[in-house]
Amino acid sequence: QKLKKAIPVCLLVVFLIGAVTPVTEFARGYVTMLSTGNFENPVDSLYTFDQEIEDYNFVAYNYEDSIFFKYLSQH
Repeated sequence: QKLKKAIPVCLLVVFLIGAVTPVTEFARGYVTMLSTGNFENPVDSLYTFDQEIEDYNFVAYNYEDSIFFKYLSQH
């Protein structure tokens, strides 16, 4: 009986600890926006996909051949 009550409490504690980083990132962005008066875009080098892209961090090539696309993304 005590174990059934302890599991949700433990999960809640773990989720609250995991939520600290996103909350601090949102707060940092909000404070930066208030102090500078505008929001600075940290990724100014990226363009839309119809233009030349220099940073390939978020671009997937040959995604049709990946296992995820073949088996998991199809309905």
